[in-house]
Amino acid sequence: MAERRTIGQILLGLGRITEDDCAQALAYQRDQGGYFGEALLACGFLSQEELEWGLASQYDLPYVFPDADSIDPEAAALVSPEWALANLTLPILKAGDTLTVIVESPIKTSAVDELHARTDLKIELALASASRIRELIREVYARGPAVEESQRPSPINVSVAMGLALDVASGRFGISTRGHRSWFWWDDAGAIRRKLSCS
Repeated sequence: MAERRTIGQILLGLGRITEDDCAQALAYQRDQGGYFGEALLACGFLSQEELEWGLASQYDLPYVFPDADSIDPEAAALVSPEWALANLTLPILKAGDTLTVIVESPIKTSAVDELHARTDLKIELALASASRIRELIREVYARGPAVEESQRPSPINVSVAMGLALDVASGRFGISTRGHRSWFWWDDAGAIRRKLSCS
């Protein structure tokens, strides 16, 4: 098996950085710590996008630019928006027993390991910029699941709603109003049920 090339070797081979750039970045890394790629970035030899592309090449991973509409809702629903944002990790495609996940770094794998343990799916990684992942998380989870017109709830009147609550001997029920819509709710053995109410 061929040894993985370092990010420095990849960028040198592409002519993106020079030997002198490498020496300066190594000196910076010795003084400041951190990863070599971060040192190249701090020294101004690379843009963030170039560093991310270099990492993708180093780990033989695709560097992707997905839009929110192309993301599989079933995949995204495997994690909460809070978890996705905290880990900068977003599932984008579920196909059979394989889950494709975008991450900002192939090095930080604890979230990916957790996701594999939770889902028991094979995880394939793709890289994207941290800013693009944050933007996708906002867009994907803000839109919520699309509801077909035929699946939209039909409003019921209060007497029908009361009948539903009495059928399960509910001890708690009421009406909540949000904007111009009202919902009748009732406690069904610990589960709160809701129906759109006629005005």
